[in-house]
Amino acid sequence: MKKILLTLTLSLFLATGCYDIIGSNDVFELDNATLTVTSMEAQNYRWKVSGTIVNNGNSTIEAPWYIEAMFYSDSTFTETFGGDNDRMNFPLEPGVTSYWTLTHSSDAVVEANYPNFAIKDLRAYINK
Repeated sequence: MKKILLTLTLSLFLATGCYDIIGSNDVFELDNATLTVTSMEAQNYRWKVSGTIVNNGNSTIEAPWYIEAMFYSDSTFTETFGGDNDRMNFPLEPGVTSYWTLTHSSDAVVEANYPNFAIKDLRAYINK
């Protein structure tokens, strides 16, 4: 019984994508995609960053592809809170624009106390 429970727990953990590593070098960055930040908001319980992505390449970006960034207390980038990524389950054709949102929260801080938070290492990628 314990063996079955452990197997189910491990399967659920892996299925939820908890194994994604923010900033991994084991990905193909999408150099022909332009990411633009359109809004940044510090709320009481999370930081929220939204923007657009444009496929400037000549070929379709096939699903799944990802957008990620690291969250910092401010633009000095000396205190990090972690990162977030978002999986896109649709293709992005050449010349097409889409919208994205990343959020991050931490039990260690009140996010609203960092209204000047910043992001770094914003990128779009596909897994190798």
